[in-house]
Amino acid sequence: MLLTNAATVSVARLGLDGPAGTVSKLIITNGGSLTCTHPDEWNSIAMNSTHIAELVVENGRVASVMRIIYGLVSTQEPTAP
Repeated sequence: MLLTNAATVSVARLGLDGPAGTVSKLIITNGGSLTCTHPDEWNSIAMNSTHIAELVVENGRVASVMRIIYGLVSTQEPTAP
């Protein structure tokens, strides 16, 4: 997906829990900008997934987020201390 204008969203979650072998790609280009505004929520790129997700912010473009989580995959259950 190409983002070529100003976009304001509450949260952005690219590839969250996506199926293996699929790809999500967001490219901010040609005057595009992305602003995530929710002060109490998180934004993510490929969290909890074997899904491939990519955010490309081209030279001179803007992505503004308050909290971001990227590429976290849990492979085992947590253990008690």
